[in-house]
Amino acid sequence: MKGRKSVSLPPFRPASEFFEFSRFSRPEPNKWADRVNVNLVYYQANYAAILLVFLLVVCIVRPFFFVVLSAVMALGVYLFALRNRTFVVGGRPVSRQELVVGFASVSGLLFLVFGGVHMLSAVGLGLLVTLLHSSLRKRSNKARVTTFIDMWRGETPVSKAMKDIDVEAGQDLDPEDPRSQQILRESANRRSRFRADMIAKYGHARKKD
Repeated sequence: MKGRKSVSLPPFRPASEFFEFSRFSRPEPNKWADRVNVNLVYYQANYAAILLVFLLVVCIVRPFFFVVLSAVMALGVYLFALRNRTFVVGGRPVSRQELVVGFASVSGLLFLVFGGVHMLSAVGLGLLVTLLHSSLRKRSNKARVTTFIDMWRGETPVSKAMKDIDVEAGQDLDPEDPRSQQILRESANRRSRFRADMIAKYGHARKKD
């Protein structure tokens, strides 16, 4: 079986950097997706901590939910961080996308049963805060370069998930189909532009978004 590269835990960014409100601004429509992608990778530990805080509040309101949350988190760490070999069920290897979908489905069902409306509110608030922050926080040069390196290596949870999904989506395409060829070319062009952008900006002390 083919081994997988292990996943490393991302660093927690300082609160002074995360809440640097002077670096918040309304994104330009054509740059919004790039800004969100960079921030999701760079601040992923902070976003996870925010979501965890909301879920801990649910644990206070519904104590048994803490047991369910702990079990789900332990399973997630095992599947996506500690296990470095392809997951196999009934002799058939399970793709990364299938594993993510299956884990999310089971986790969602358990959360709904044991967390109810409190869990939905916690997750909704966590996702809303993440979306707002990643949309409004300008990308610093440090965030751009760090994200570039992280996406290239695919060692943290978010970057590895993005990279795996991109690779597996490409494997599902028919190279003889014109539409598939166009999708592959666009994906390659996006990666090339991103690499060129990082190389052009690396080492410069600019703070433009």
